[in-house]
Amino acid sequence: MEIPKLNAEQMRADLLPAEALLEVSRVMAEGELKYGAGEVWRQQCWEFHYNRAMIHLFKFKAGYSDEDHLAHAVTRLLMALELI
Repeated sequence: MEIPKLNAEQMRADLLPAEALLEVSRVMAEGELKYGAGEVWRQQCWEFHYNRAMIHLFKFKAGYSDEDHLAHAVTRLLMALELI
């Protein structure tokens, strides 16, 4: 992903949703326990993560409660964004 050149006033990390990002970090920690340390998610293409995100969104919409499907979908979309 090409990072645009922004000055300090254009980057607003203070606007990021802190609680949601903490949920993403929890999902990432769960993934590390399940799949091993490191960034193994980078071994998949962005389309793989997009597909997994859509599955989580469908499960969220259908009312599945076996895991936090919305948090997992957001995490997968962030992975896809990072890989594009």
